Amino acid sequence: MGKSLRIKKANRNTNYARKIKMKNILYRIGDLELRKTKNLKTEEYYLEIVQWYKNEKKEDYCFTILIFEKEKDGYSIKSVLDRIVIVKNYWSDLYILIKQGFDFLESEEDSA
Repeated sequence: MGKSLRIKKANRNTNYARKIKMKNILYRIGDLELRKTKNLKTEEYYLEIVQWYKNEKKEDYCFTILIFEKEKDGYSIKSVLDRIVIVKNYWSDLYILIKQGFDFLESEEDSA
């Protein structure tokens, strides 16, 4: 496998997590990241996959590619607008993060 396919389990001790001061990062592959996010209206947590970029000033920013939603009999994923098309060169990485997301949600349900 190429270097971009290695899954890095992030925690608060990684340089990246410290740099952006986020403790909710679950996995990262290249510029794609699976993380747990809090809905500001409902106060509930959900998983999302974001892609990181640098702007003209070399500042980091990200946007959501897809989110995991709870349904009656499990979870589904929903793309935000057509952003899943933007990551077409990273579909194998995206697939791995989606799989990790479903595995994470399943393990949380098992422990509840």
